Amino acid sequence: MFDRTDLDLRMAAHRATTARIDARGWQWQRADTGRRARAALADLLVALATRLDREARPAGRPLGRARP
Repeated sequence: MFDRTDLDLRMAAHRATTARIDARGWQWQRADTGRRARAALADLLVALATRLDREARPAGRPLGRARP
């Protein structure tokens, strides 16, 4: 079982570290390339999924199983 005091101390240390990092964030004024790269990759995957979905169901063919 977790020690409540230890957990509270760890959470306080984590909050202090997070606040310190956030306070210094303005000093690094570089472009966030990771966020842009993830957004571009997400757009690419959506476009690919859309294209594959269109090719998987030819026009005039119903969805689901064919009835005998």
